[in-house]
Amino acid sequence: MTPEEEWHMLDKDDLAFSNTKQYLEPLIDSALSHFVIANPEQEKLRQALLSDAQLAAGRFLRNQQRGESSFSDYFTYYIAERINLGDYEKM
Repeated sequence: MTPEEEWHMLDKDDLAFSNTKQYLEPLIDSALSHFVIANPEQEKLRQALLSDAQLAAGRFLRNQQRGESSFSDYFTYYIAERINLGDYEKM
């Protein structure tokens, strides 16, 4: 998706950002595949990241100019923070 298409998806999504979470699942899975994390911990991390999607989407919509940058690139910050901190419960 282009940055403009991502913006439109975020802007038109429901309050739980269901479509956004579905869109981010392959990105999350791909990122996690680069690390050796025990299966239960990996699933906790994956769920935490999907929960972060709602917060990240809201922040992105408030702080970015439409079409200026990619939400998926922006969300990689959340992935990196979760992995680096090893904080799978909350950020």
